[in-house]
Amino acid sequence: MIGVLACLASAAAVSEIGMHKGMAPGSLLNLDFQHAGPMTTEDGKTGKPTVVNGEHLDPYNVPEELIGEVGLAGPKGEPGKKGLDGEPGPAGDNVTSSGVRVSAQAPQDSQAASSSITRFMVVQLFVFNTVCLGIIYFSLRKRIQTVEEVKQAMQAQDVDESYVSLSFSIAFMNFPSLEQNPAHLAAFEELVRETLARAAVAGGAAGVTAENAAAALGEGDNDSTMVSATMSPPDNVTSMQLKQALDKGQFQALMASAASVAPGHESFKKGSIEVQDFESQIETPEPETGAPSQEPDPFIEQSGPVQEL
Repeated sequence: MIGVLACLASAAAVSEIGMHKGMAPGSLLNLDFQHAGPMTTEDGKTGKPTVVNGEHLDPYNVPEELIGEVGLAGPKGEPGKKGLDGEPGPAGDNVTSSGVRVSAQAPQDSQAASSSITRFMVVQLFVFNTVCLGIIYFSLRKRIQTVEEVKQAMQAQDVDESYVSLSFSIAFMNFPSLEQNPAHLAAFEELVRETLARAAVAGGAAGVTAENAAAALGEGDNDSTMVSATMSPPDNVTSMQLKQALDKGQFQALMASAASVAPGHESFKKGSIEVQDFESQIETPEPETGAPSQEPDPFIEQSGPVQEL
């Protein structure tokens, strides 16, 4: 009898639960039933859990009667941003074809050695080029000097050996009287050379000095003195330029003025001294031969009439 009653009570409980499951979820909130476990009552005190008209339950201990159906899953969220990359790890060892492990530091050492070798090669190349250029410079300089010496030697061979030959007479100047005093004769010859140089410079032949002239005196007609002279041009003047300078006529006036006051003029001056019959021409010496020349030396002082050159 007691077993039958227990079965009926269980059946009634199951049917009541089935009725509750068939009801709407909102209507379940209005049920009044008790549930075991801690729960907060309306007055804030902890006591036996009860449910009265929509009370918020403990989310971790909700009666199965109040759990609704599972809703649809929400949309998938956007993927998160990529984080910062970490520091690279140490390089591993390299394995050569022979199976020998080479440390990662080896390439750096090799690169440093290669850089050192490259710098050494650059310095070596610079020194080599400098030495080569120095050798080339001194070699070319020596060759240039040799060429200049050869050129100067050729120019020396091609030097114009021509000279200007002069002849004139000094009127009213007694040569025997001048010849009696060798000092006066030497002084007058020097005076003729200096006057020729002054006239050449005045005519435009710069650089001519008395060293470029030579003179010889002899007796002329009617108390006159014959003069035979030669002049060689300096390096910067040609024979033609020297002749043109002397032909400008300045020598005649200069010589007459200088002879009038020459040392011993009281003894040899016989009147108003003047230069006459002035002539000049360019002479070129003949090439030397084996036979000695028999021509008289024009620089030797002659007594008597001056011989033609």
